[in-house]
Amino acid sequence: MHPEFSVVITSGGTSKVLPNIIQRCLGFSDDIIIISNDQAFVKQQQKCFVEGVTYKFNPFKGYGAQKNYGGSLARYEWIVNFDDDEIPSYELVTFLKQWPKLDMPSKVLRVQRINFCHGSPVSWGAWQEDFQYRVYLKEYQWNNPPIHETLEVKKADVQKISLPIFHLTANHIAPFLKKTRAYRNKREGLSPKGYGKTFRLLKSLTNSLIRLEWLEGSNGIYLSLIRCIERV
Repeated sequence: MHPEFSVVITSGGTSKVLPNIIQRCLGFSDDIIIISNDQAFVKQQQKCFVEGVTYKFNPFKGYGAQKNYGGSLARYEWIVNFDDDEIPSYELVTFLKQWPKLDMPSKVLRVQRINFCHGSPVSWGAWQEDFQYRVYLKEYQWNNPPIHETLEVKKADVQKISLPIFHLTANHIAPFLKKTRAYRNKREGLSPKGYGKTFRLLKSLTNSLIRLEWLEGSNGIYLSLIRCIERV
């Protein structure tokens, strides 16, 4: 039997690609839930009814908390989760449509995520492709640290799939810098005391060299500079 999916998308209300994400998700789900801490954005979107799409306001208490709140509203047992700058590939959409033809005993899928900078995929450095928890049973919950939340799962329940999500957060400098500075502010509360701006800047530059980010050319320089600006 085909499992039905609820989609949970967390949004700050400024994403330019959110309509594209929703359009692709409508290909495999009739229960798409967008959670935002921007009440004006939610009210505006609620005026534009789209069947299968629901906008809900929730005060921000952490990234994990936003995802868990969305999960609590899900109609179905299986959840597909995206941030509002992640577009599922057609390959992933097709995979989810064809689920009954596949042997998938896992309870959680870690999905390949390809990070983009100015329209090009990033192959080197801290922003090279990774795998993220994006398909899971509703019973699982996210933890809620200030940054870098993760799904609380057992390793035996997880399977990786190389059907990509396209992560477009670094395509525009203003929102990208705003996002990284927000991360910096949250990270400062976690950093050991005594580590000043100079230390953080040198650490950022060293990491860029060690991870070969410079091999990305102009995009690598762009990402390194943004990270340096964010650190200071």
